[in-house]
Amino acid sequence: MMMRKMQVLVVFIMLTAFHSFAQGVSLTFHTETYNFGRIQKTAKPIQYDFVFQNTSTIPVSIKNVVSDCACLITSFSQDVIQPNEESSISVAFSPYRAGGFDKEFTVLLNNSNQSYLLKIKGYILPYSTENTTNDFGYQHGSFRFRQKNLNLGTLPTHIPVTKKFYFYNTTKKSITFTNKIITPKHIKVFFDSSMTVKAGKIGAIVVTYNPKEKNAFGFLTDVITLHTTAKEKITITVAADIQPDTYMPDASGAMPSICVTEALHSVDNVSPEEDIITEFFVKNEGNVSLKIHKIAASEGCEVMSTVEDIAPNESKSIKVRFLNSGKHGHHDRAFTIYSNDPYKSKQVVALRANVR
Repeated sequence: MMMRKMQVLVVFIMLTAFHSFAQGVSLTFHTETYNFGRIQKTAKPIQYDFVFQNTSTIPVSIKNVVSDCACLITSFSQDVIQPNEESSISVAFSPYRAGGFDKEFTVLLNNSNQSYLLKIKGYILPYSTENTTNDFGYQHGSFRFRQKNLNLGTLPTHIPVTKKFYFYNTTKKSITFTNKIITPKHIKVFFDSSMTVKAGKIGAIVVTYNPKEKNAFGFLTDVITLHTTAKEKITITVAADIQPDTYMPDASGAMPSICVTEALHSVDNVSPEEDIITEFFVKNEGNVSLKIHKIAASEGCEVMSTVEDIAPNESKSIKVRFLNSGKHGHHDRAFTIYSNDPYKSKQVVALRANVR
């Protein structure tokens, strides 16, 4: 009888340990997407704290926070967070350009492959047309524009988007544009109201961008050239962040799900003359085929693999070359995987090397 009780006790302990292990890491955020709403442009960054609770039964600590834009500054505590304790991740964003914004960053944990995707979004109100000295800060020929680039923001792949951009005539004479407008085939430009802009007055152009004709993903730039009757050429960059179409789940809830086994890979003691080749594994944890639209590498990083479709529960490798600049210290490289995952259509993967 005593032996049977001991067997039952051992089985109970094993099941409890298995349950605790299987539960793994679990962080619960008060919100995973924060909308700032309509805000004014300001020189000072705006800030939001993503508060979360460790709802697992084991201690947790944050390894890194990887953002998709240099305009995001994140800060977090690296202290161990005990079960049921709360902590936060602060994100600061400089609202420097009028229009909508949609930024995201990935939270990576120590001793866990689990990651969390957080987002901020909002709309930065356009400048007043009264204060031309401060509002139009970028010189392009005889004109000053409000933006360094004509940025259309984040676009889907299948819908053309039209946006108006204002500029200011800085000269003491009227300037007339001609019908000679040099643009790529996916961009159309026309002048709003008048092709003549009087001295000290504001004009506008309307840009229509067709992502389907561009047929690419990620942050993309093109150049357009405007001509005047005085034979002046005004060259300016058009920018757009094109996001891939995602999978629309059916009634059964079936969908693809991307999982990168190691979203941050660190390598120590690298020689300044050595290029590093490392391997990441991408798994489809969903029950529908995962389509990889594009893998885009940052500067100093070269993606050596081509991956298109990944079947459910299948994994494929992506080899990446870390191009060494020859400088000592810590260096970060990254690449972005664009897929049809409805929740993580843009997965950022980072590689960090310590060059000795």
